[in-house]
Amino acid sequence: MLSTKLNKKFLVNSTYFIIVSLFLILVALLVTNFFIIYSLRTELNKNYRRDANNIKNSAQNNINNFGQANTPNSTEPRPEPKLGYDENNNPLFFSSFFDSFAADFLIDKTQTSLYRDNLATAIYFEPDYTWEVATTAQTNNNKNKFTSLKANDFSAAALISDRRCLGESCLKQKGTKLFYNDKPLLFPKEVKESEIAAISIGTIASHWTVGLTLKEGSNYRGRVYFFDGLIFSPLVFSDNSETISSPYFGLFGFGGEESDYLIIYGAYKGIAYRFLNSEPTDISSFFDIRVMLGGFRPEIIKVKNDQYSNWYIYSGSLGRTQLIKLWSDNSDKISGEVVFKDIFSISDEAAHFSILSNNSNEISLLAQIKRSGLDYWQVFSDHGFKNQTPGILVFSPVTYDSGLIIKQIANVSLGSQFLPCLDQKLSFSFDGKDWQTALVGQDLSQKFTLQAVNKLFLRVDFPAQTNKFFSPFLAEVSFDFYYQK
Repeated sequence: MLSTKLNKKFLVNSTYFIIVSLFLILVALLVTNFFIIYSLRTELNKNYRRDANNIKNSAQNNINNFGQANTPNSTEPRPEPKLGYDENNNPLFFSSFFDSFAADFLIDKTQTSLYRDNLATAIYFEPDYTWEVATTAQTNNNKNKFTSLKANDFSAAALISDRRCLGESCLKQKGTKLFYNDKPLLFPKEVKESEIAAISIGTIASHWTVGLTLKEGSNYRGRVYFFDGLIFSPLVFSDNSETISSPYFGLFGFGGEESDYLIIYGAYKGIAYRFLNSEPTDISSFFDIRVMLGGFRPEIIKVKNDQYSNWYIYSGSLGRTQLIKLWSDNSDKISGEVVFKDIFSISDEAAHFSILSNNSNEISLLAQIKRSGLDYWQVFSDHGFKNQTPGILVFSPVTYDSGLIIKQIANVSLGSQFLPCLDQKLSFSFDGKDWQTALVGQDLSQKFTLQAVNKLFLRVDFPAQTNKFFSPFLAEVSFDFYYQK
């Protein structure tokens, strides 16, 4: 009996001991994890604050357009002057300036003769155009060009219907369904399992074009096909891809010739390609947020003027009237953009355009304007640019609190990603009067020392043009330089 009681007591004590031990082990693990997590969070917060300060300081440096290069502690003489040091081995400070002309407060309007486009955010020669009421003859002789054009509701894609005919055959779109000569069409196999958000149709030369906006989760994917009445042939974009991707819903627009056409995905931020001899070029930067009005269905007209191409892109969507022109240089490369937003009134519900006439001095488009349920007819006459005399842009990008000496210009860039402004000249001055051309690698220490004025002035000169339909297109200016304080 005594042995049995002892065994029971031993078992009870052992059980308690095990439970207490496990509890203590658990507490120790929890405490250890707590300190590990606390240490990690402390380190993360420290890194976060450090990164935030770095970002803040970087942003402040960009705002001030003023930065200091890192210099080594060594005072050993260098065998020759290098970037970051002058000829006497004195450290130089590095700074960069960049502007995309999204605002005009830096521009000296009293000295500037060039035009700033608020929507294209670029500088070019002032556009030369008129917007006048069409004559009765102009309207009556060309009304039939607008019978197949219907304004669409961009925000209600399921209700959009369209019909495009080539000869006696017609392709019809109704919501997310396609019909060829009134017979329903089956989509290509790669589309059958996708959710079709919208369909856009058009014509290029002897082919129909079909743009499919496909919903994929929170994103959209676009496909474009040529249709000849029998076969859907996919269009290949850059990087050998048959699709484009966007976080925004959009409708496709098409236009041009068999060997030279544009495909534009008209979304909140547009995606666009030019296909010249079947080779795609991404021109999406011309269709950024400011230009796209939240998204619209683009309609495209190409007009050849001598050896230059002019593209007129207008909105076919209700309540989102827009007219854009792209122009080319003498190599037929698209090089600039004009946004003619000011020709429309707030009450204009929709606008469609068609070519009226074309010669070396003028390109005219007839416009049908929908306003308060009625049709109004206008003529848009494009005379190119006011570019017969040189153009000047002067702006003051940065101020300094103390004197400095610019020792070397490290890099200068003018123009855009499509066409650098090779014929233009960038100059700078500290008084707005005495100008020095900014040449790469030139030692400017003897020329400019800040004295009475604490501003840096920049000047861009555009030469006069012989072709009235061309202008240099200045979408950005940047330069890197080294200076002494």
